Amino acid sequence: MSDQPPAPNNQRQRFRLRHPSEVRPKLVIDEQTYDVLDVSEGGLKFFANELPPGIQNGRVDGQMVFRDGESIPVKGRVVRYEIAVQFEEGVPYKKIVSEQIEIFKHFPNFGHQ
Repeated sequence: MSDQPPAPNNQRQRFRLRHPSEVRPKLVIDEQTYDVLDVSEGGLKFFANELPPGIQNGRVDGQMVFRDGESIPVKGRVVRYEIAVQFEEGVPYKKIVSEQIEIFKHFPNFGHQ
């Protein structure tokens, strides 16, 4: 029997979809627009040069806008300063899958480099 603590589980509970930079969805918070780096049913990560003024008390309330023009309201809490958001209201799995299909259709080598 080992007296070492168990290793932390770093596996994600949900699949995270990354988009090529040319077709990244946007996150709009208080009329400011940010590139979404990855998204799942449970959260997203976006790029910001500094903490967006629309984030109040570690909370995010905005719209996620996809390449096809669909806009989905999202709410959540900031869980890391790289601005990763865990949704309380977010993107349905069906939308994640349809985006993945479109990415692979238009960028067949994306993620395979």
